[in-house]
Amino acid sequence: MYTMSEVTKLPIANPTGNLIAESAPLDETPERASLTVRMVTLVTIIVPLLGVVVAPFLVWGLGLRLD
Repeated sequence: MYTMSEVTKLPIANPTGNLIAESAPLDETPERASLTVRMVTLVTIIVPLLGVVVAPFLVWGLGLRLD
């Protein structure tokens, strides 16, 4: 039977670090994204979804024919 004797040490984050001090204060509201960023995000979500809906209609009849 084969056993592995090599051990690889992986770096990990310091578990004793203070994570709350590194986060943003809760009383501040984040800056709103610009209209351009919001529109690009909307397009990147809608276009692939429309492609999935429209694709079967575009390829209808091009598939396997049983004549």
